[in-house]
Amino acid sequence: MTNTNAEYKIVYRMDYAMKLKDMGHEVHSTMPNPKNNKYNVWIFKNDSTFESDLVALIGKTSAEV
Repeated sequence: MTNTNAEYKIVYRMDYAMKLKDMGHEVHSTMPNPKNNKYNVWIFKNDSTFESDLVALIGKTSAEV
């Protein structure tokens, strides 16, 4: 996630995607992971709260997620 102005963001971790969904962010779509197609990635619209919610989520330890 290098471009913070992008309209959509790709989330590679299912636990992060499910937590973001629980936080009210809608999954725009899913697709096979381009690095390993046996896994999926989740695409979210980059709205006004997405970036800060994702940063807060990444800042937590995996036990807290």
